[in-house]
Amino acid sequence: MNQLSTPASRSLRSASIVNLACERDTHSIAMLAGILENAGETAQFRRLAAMALGRIADENSENVLRKNLHRVPAEVAPDVILSLGRIGGPGAIDYLESGFFSRSLRERDATRFAIALIAHRLGLPDHDWPADAMGALLDAPGAHGREIRIGTLAGAEAELVSAGLAARPYGISYEPAAFAKLECMGQTSVIALRGDLRPKGATERLATRKALLGVVALRSQESDDYGVSHLILTAPDAEPSRLRILVVRNSGRLAFRGAGTIEGDTVAFQLNAVRRPGARPIAVSGRMRFGALEIHVAKVGPKLGKESLKSRC
Repeated sequence: MNQLSTPASRSLRSASIVNLACERDTHSIAMLAGILENAGETAQFRRLAAMALGRIADENSENVLRKNLHRVPAEVAPDVILSLGRIGGPGAIDYLESGFFSRSLRERDATRFAIALIAHRLGLPDHDWPADAMGALLDAPGAHGREIRIGTLAGAEAELVSAGLAARPYGISYEPAAFAKLECMGQTSVIALRGDLRPKGATERLATRKALLGVVALRSQESDDYGVSHLILTAPDAEPSRLRILVVRNSGRLAFRGAGTIEGDTVAFQLNAVRRPGARPIAVSGRMRFGALEIHVAKVGPKLGKESLKSRC
Protein backbone atom coordinates (compact mmCIF):
# COMPACT_ATOMS: atom_id res chain seq x y z
CA MET A 1 0.00 0.00 0.00
CA ASN A 2 1.45 3.34 -1.03
CA GLN A 3 0.87 6.60 0.74
CA LEU A 4 -2.09 8.41 -0.76
CA SER A 5 -2.69 12.11 -1.03
CA THR A 6 -6.44 12.80 -1.04
CA PRO A 7 -8.59 12.76 2.11
CA ALA A 8 -10.80 10.03 0.64
CA SER A 9 -7.85 7.79 -0.20
CA ARG A 10 -6.27 8.33 3.22
CA SER A 11 -9.56 7.47 4.87
CA LEU A 12 -9.85 4.31 2.76
CA ARG A 13 -6.34 3.23 3.65
CA SER A 14 -6.91 3.95 7.33
CA ALA A 15 -9.96 1.68 7.25
CA SER A 16 -8.00 -1.07 5.49
CA ILE A 17 -5.30 -0.96 8.18
CA VAL A 18 -7.87 -1.17 10.96
CA ASN A 19 -9.63 -4.04 9.19
CA LEU A 20 -6.43 -6.09 9.17
CA ALA A 21 -6.98 -6.59 12.90
CA CYS A 22 -10.18 -8.49 12.10
CA GLU A 23 -8.25 -11.19 10.21
CA ARG A 24 -5.99 -12.06 13.17
CA ASP A 25 -3.63 -14.26 11.17
CA THR A 26 0.11 -14.26 10.52
CA HIS A 27 -0.31 -12.52 7.16
CA SER A 28 -2.19 -9.60 8.74
CA ILE A 29 0.35 -9.33 11.55
CA ALA A 30 3.19 -9.25 9.00
CA MET A 31 1.46 -6.49 7.01
CA LEU A 32 0.84 -4.42 10.12
CA ALA A 33 4.44 -4.95 11.24
CA GLY A 34 5.63 -3.71 7.86
CA ILE A 35 3.61 -0.50 8.23
CA LEU A 36 4.69 0.08 11.85
CA GLU A 37 8.38 -0.46 11.04
CA ASN A 38 8.47 1.58 7.83
CA ALA A 39 10.09 4.95 8.54
CA GLY A 40 8.64 6.21 5.27
CA GLU A 41 5.07 5.79 6.51
CA THR A 42 3.20 8.71 8.02
CA ALA A 43 2.80 8.75 11.80
CA GLN A 44 -0.97 8.42 11.31
CA PHE A 45 -0.68 5.06 9.55
CA ARG A 46 2.03 3.78 11.89
CA ARG A 47 -0.16 4.65 14.88
CA LEU A 48 -3.11 2.83 13.31
CA ALA A 49 -0.92 -0.22 12.74
CA ALA A 50 0.17 -0.18 16.40
CA MET A 51 -3.44 0.05 17.56
CA ALA A 52 -4.51 -2.75 15.18
CA LEU A 53 -1.75 -5.01 16.54
CA GLY A 54 -3.15 -4.32 20.00
CA ARG A 55 -6.49 -5.71 18.87
CA ILE A 56 -4.89 -9.01 17.88
CA ALA A 57 -4.48 -10.87 21.16
CA ASP A 58 -1.65 -13.00 19.85
CA GLU A 59 1.93 -13.73 20.92
CA ASN A 60 3.21 -12.72 17.48
CA SER A 61 1.56 -9.30 17.59
CA GLU A 62 2.90 -8.75 21.11
CA ASN A 63 6.40 -9.58 19.88
CA VAL A 64 6.10 -7.03 17.06
CA LEU A 65 5.05 -4.36 19.55
CA ARG A 66 7.90 -5.22 21.93
CA LYS A 67 10.47 -5.13 19.14
CA ASN A 68 9.35 -1.68 18.01
CA LEU A 69 8.85 -0.08 21.42
CA HIS A 70 12.18 1.75 21.31
CA ARG A 71 12.36 2.15 17.53
CA VAL A 72 9.30 4.17 16.61
CA PRO A 73 9.17 8.01 16.77
CA ALA A 74 7.76 9.84 19.78
CA GLU A 75 4.37 10.49 18.18
CA VAL A 76 3.87 6.74 17.58
CA ALA A 77 5.35 5.36 20.82
CA PRO A 78 2.28 5.97 23.09
CA ASP A 79 0.13 3.82 20.81
CA VAL A 80 2.69 1.00 20.89
CA ILE A 81 2.80 1.28 24.69
CA LEU A 82 -1.00 1.27 25.10
CA SER A 83 -1.35 -1.73 22.79
CA LEU A 84 1.20 -3.63 24.85
CA GLY A 85 -0.88 -2.81 27.91
CA ARG A 86 -3.92 -4.37 26.27
CA ILE A 87 -2.38 -7.70 25.29
CA GLY A 88 1.05 -7.96 26.95
CA GLY A 89 1.99 -10.76 29.31
CA PRO A 90 4.07 -10.39 32.48
CA GLY A 91 7.27 -10.13 30.44
CA ALA A 92 5.99 -7.02 28.68
CA ILE A 93 6.31 -5.11 31.95
CA ASP A 94 10.12 -5.39 31.76
CA TYR A 95 10.10 -4.00 28.22
CA LEU A 96 7.85 -1.15 29.27
CA GLU A 97 9.97 -0.28 32.31
CA SER A 98 13.24 -0.20 30.35
CA GLY A 99 14.19 3.32 29.33
CA PHE A 100 11.24 4.78 31.24
CA PHE A 101 12.95 8.03 32.29
CA SER A 102 14.24 8.77 28.80
CA ARG A 103 10.71 9.08 27.43
CA SER A 104 8.48 12.09 27.03
CA LEU A 105 5.85 12.91 29.65
CA ARG A 106 3.11 11.55 27.39
CA GLU A 107 5.02 8.30 26.90
CA ARG A 108 5.67 7.96 30.65
CA ASP A 109 1.97 8.47 31.41
CA ALA A 110 1.08 5.83 28.81
CA THR A 111 3.70 3.48 30.27
CA ARG A 112 2.40 3.78 33.81
CA PHE A 113 -1.12 3.06 32.60
CA ALA A 114 -0.04 0.10 30.44
CA ILE A 115 1.90 -1.51 33.30
CA ALA A 116 -0.98 -1.02 35.73
CA LEU A 117 -3.39 -2.50 33.16
CA ILE A 118 -1.25 -5.62 32.69
CA ALA A 119 -0.96 -6.05 36.47
CA HIS A 120 -4.72 -5.75 36.95
CA ARG A 121 -5.60 -7.96 33.98
CA LEU A 122 -3.30 -10.73 35.20
CA GLY A 123 -3.80 -10.18 38.94
CA LEU A 124 -0.12 -9.45 39.59
CA PRO A 125 1.29 -7.92 42.77
CA ASP A 126 2.80 -4.42 42.81
CA HIS A 127 2.42 -1.99 39.90
CA ASP A 128 -0.52 -0.23 41.52
CA TRP A 129 -2.28 2.73 39.96
CA PRO A 130 -0.09 5.78 40.68
CA ALA A 131 -1.22 7.54 43.85
CA ASP A 132 -0.51 10.95 42.32
CA ALA A 133 -2.95 10.18 39.48
CA MET A 134 -5.96 9.47 41.70
CA GLY A 135 -7.60 12.91 41.45
CA ALA A 136 -10.14 14.56 43.76
CA LEU A 137 -13.73 13.31 43.74
CA LEU A 138 -16.71 15.44 42.82
CA ASP A 139 -19.61 15.49 45.25
CA ALA A 140 -22.58 13.31 44.35
CA PRO A 141 -25.32 15.13 42.38
CA GLY A 142 -27.80 16.82 44.68
CA ALA A 143 -31.48 17.59 44.29
CA HIS A 144 -30.91 18.95 40.77
CA GLY A 145 -29.31 15.72 39.61
CA ARG A 146 -30.84 13.89 36.68
CA GLU A 147 -31.55 10.17 36.86
CA ILE A 148 -29.58 8.05 34.41
CA ARG A 149 -31.87 5.47 32.81
CA ILE A 150 -30.90 1.91 33.69
CA GLY A 151 -31.88 -1.12 31.67
CA THR A 152 -30.89 -4.60 30.55
CA LEU A 153 -29.93 -5.98 27.16
CA ALA A 154 -31.17 -9.03 25.35
CA GLY A 155 -31.24 -10.55 21.91
CA ALA A 156 -29.78 -8.57 19.02
CA GLU A 157 -28.58 -5.66 21.14
CA ALA A 158 -26.64 -7.94 23.50
CA GLU A 159 -25.13 -9.67 20.47
CA LEU A 160 -24.08 -6.29 19.05
CA VAL A 161 -22.31 -5.43 22.31
CA SER A 162 -20.62 -8.84 22.41
CA ALA A 163 -19.40 -8.41 18.82
CA GLY A 164 -17.97 -4.98 19.61
CA LEU A 165 -16.13 -6.31 22.66
CA ALA A 166 -14.77 -9.29 20.73
CA ALA A 167 -13.36 -6.95 18.08
CA ARG A 168 -11.53 -4.91 20.73
CA PRO A 169 -10.12 -7.51 23.13
CA TYR A 170 -8.57 -6.79 26.51
CA GLY A 171 -7.69 -10.36 27.36
CA ILE A 172 -10.88 -11.17 29.31
CA SER A 173 -14.22 -12.76 28.47
CA TYR A 174 -17.62 -11.31 29.39
CA GLU A 175 -20.93 -12.44 30.83
CA PRO A 176 -23.76 -11.15 28.57
CA ALA A 177 -26.34 -11.96 31.25
CA ALA A 178 -24.67 -9.31 33.44
CA PHE A 179 -24.71 -6.49 30.87
CA ALA A 180 -26.26 -3.31 32.28
CA LYS A 181 -27.34 -0.46 29.99
CA LEU A 182 -27.08 3.21 31.01
CA GLU A 183 -28.73 5.93 28.91
CA CYS A 184 -27.94 9.59 29.46
CA MET A 185 -28.10 12.69 27.29
CA GLY A 186 -28.42 10.78 24.04
CA GLN A 187 -25.61 8.37 24.80
CA THR A 188 -25.87 4.66 25.54
CA SER A 189 -23.21 2.86 27.57
CA VAL A 190 -23.09 -0.77 28.66
CA ILE A 191 -21.25 -2.07 31.72
CA ALA A 192 -19.86 -5.54 30.92
CA LEU A 193 -18.36 -7.62 33.73
CA ARG A 194 -15.82 -10.32 33.02
CA GLY A 195 -17.28 -13.78 32.60
CA ASP A 196 -14.65 -15.98 34.26
CA LEU A 197 -15.53 -14.82 37.79
CA ARG A 198 -18.23 -17.05 39.16
CA PRO A 199 -20.09 -16.54 42.46
CA LYS A 200 -18.17 -19.29 44.22
CA GLY A 201 -14.76 -17.86 45.06
CA ALA A 202 -15.08 -14.64 43.06
CA THR A 203 -15.14 -12.27 46.01
CA GLU A 204 -12.28 -14.12 47.72
CA ARG A 205 -10.22 -13.63 44.58
CA LEU A 206 -11.01 -9.92 44.42
CA ALA A 207 -10.14 -9.54 48.10
CA THR A 208 -6.62 -10.82 47.49
CA ARG A 209 -5.66 -9.85 43.93
CA LYS A 210 -5.97 -6.97 41.53
CA ALA A 211 -8.38 -7.48 38.64
CA LEU A 212 -9.60 -6.02 35.39
CA LEU A 213 -13.20 -6.48 36.47
CA GLY A 214 -14.85 -5.43 33.23
CA VAL A 215 -15.31 -2.62 30.75
CA VAL A 216 -17.76 0.08 29.74
CA ALA A 217 -18.78 -0.05 26.09
CA LEU A 218 -20.08 3.10 24.39
CA ARG A 219 -22.44 2.97 21.40
CA SER A 220 -21.32 4.98 18.40
CA GLN A 221 -23.94 7.52 17.33
CA GLU A 222 -22.77 7.15 13.72
CA SER A 223 -22.63 3.36 13.30
CA ASP A 224 -24.50 1.97 16.36
CA ASP A 225 -21.50 -0.29 16.99
CA TYR A 226 -20.11 -0.60 20.51
CA GLY A 227 -16.50 0.10 21.44
CA VAL A 228 -14.68 0.03 24.77
CA SER A 229 -14.55 3.50 26.34
CA HIS A 230 -13.58 2.71 29.96
CA LEU A 231 -11.92 -0.08 31.95
CA ILE A 232 -12.98 -1.14 35.47
CA LEU A 233 -10.00 -1.92 37.72
CA THR A 234 -10.14 -3.26 41.27
CA ALA A 235 -7.53 -3.82 43.96
CA PRO A 236 -7.71 -5.05 47.56
CA ASP A 237 -7.85 -2.29 50.14
CA ALA A 238 -5.85 -2.21 53.36
CA GLU A 239 -9.15 -2.64 55.21
CA PRO A 240 -10.39 -6.24 55.05
CA SER A 241 -13.40 -6.92 52.82
CA ARG A 242 -12.92 -3.59 51.03
CA LEU A 243 -11.94 -2.95 47.40
CA ARG A 244 -10.58 0.10 45.64
CA ILE A 245 -12.39 0.60 42.32
CA LEU A 246 -11.12 2.77 39.47
CA VAL A 247 -12.88 3.42 36.16
CA VAL A 248 -10.30 4.57 33.63
CA ARG A 249 -10.71 5.81 30.08
CA ASN A 250 -9.06 3.57 27.49
CA SER A 251 -6.51 6.34 27.00
CA GLY A 252 -5.43 6.00 30.64
CA ARG A 253 -7.18 9.03 32.16
CA LEU A 254 -9.01 8.35 35.41
CA ALA A 255 -12.75 9.08 35.16
CA PHE A 256 -14.37 7.57 38.29
CA ARG A 257 -13.13 6.36 41.62
CA GLY A 258 -14.82 4.60 44.51
CA ALA A 259 -14.95 1.59 46.77
CA GLY A 260 -16.62 -1.77 47.17
CA THR A 261 -17.58 -3.71 50.26
CA ILE A 262 -17.56 -7.50 50.09
CA GLU A 263 -20.64 -9.02 51.68
CA GLY A 264 -20.57 -12.78 51.24
CA ASP A 265 -20.71 -13.47 47.50
CA THR A 266 -21.67 -9.91 46.54
CA VAL A 267 -19.89 -6.56 46.30
CA ALA A 268 -21.77 -3.36 47.18
CA PHE A 269 -20.14 -0.44 45.37
CA GLN A 270 -20.23 3.34 45.09
CA LEU A 271 -18.49 5.37 42.35
CA ASN A 272 -18.11 9.12 41.86
CA ALA A 273 -16.69 11.15 39.01
CA VAL A 274 -13.18 12.53 39.35
CA ARG A 275 -12.73 16.30 39.18
CA ARG A 276 -11.38 17.44 35.82
CA PRO A 277 -12.05 20.30 33.38
CA GLY A 278 -15.57 20.12 32.01
CA ALA A 279 -16.64 17.29 34.34
CA ARG A 280 -20.16 16.71 35.61
CA PRO A 281 -20.90 15.22 39.03
CA ILE A 282 -21.90 11.61 38.40
CA ALA A 283 -22.61 8.97 41.03
CA VAL A 284 -23.36 5.28 40.49
CA SER A 285 -24.05 2.70 43.18
CA GLY A 286 -25.25 -0.87 43.21
CA ARG A 287 -24.34 -4.47 43.87
CA MET A 288 -22.38 -7.06 41.92
CA ARG A 289 -22.95 -10.76 42.27
CA PHE A 290 -20.93 -12.41 39.57
CA GLY A 291 -23.24 -13.40 36.82
CA ALA A 292 -25.47 -10.45 37.72
CA LEU A 293 -25.12 -6.69 38.13
CA GLU A 294 -27.68 -4.49 39.90
CA ILE A 295 -27.41 -0.70 39.67
CA HIS A 296 -29.55 0.98 42.31
CA VAL A 297 -28.77 4.66 41.73
CA ALA A 298 -27.18 6.48 38.81
CA LYS A 299 -27.38 10.28 38.66
CA VAL A 300 -25.69 13.08 36.76
CA GLY A 301 -25.52 16.70 37.87
CA PRO A 302 -25.08 20.03 36.06
CA LYS A 303 -21.78 20.74 34.38
CA LEU A 304 -19.27 22.47 36.63
CA GLY A 305 -19.10 26.27 36.61
CA LYS A 306 -17.19 27.83 33.73
CA GLU A 307 -15.20 24.77 32.72
CA SER A 308 -14.52 24.84 29.02
CA LEU A 309 -14.16 21.20 27.94
CA LYS A 310 -17.13 19.19 26.77
CA SER A 311 -18.17 16.46 29.22
CA ARG A 312 -19.90 13.15 28.64
CA CYS A 313 -21.72 10.99 31.13
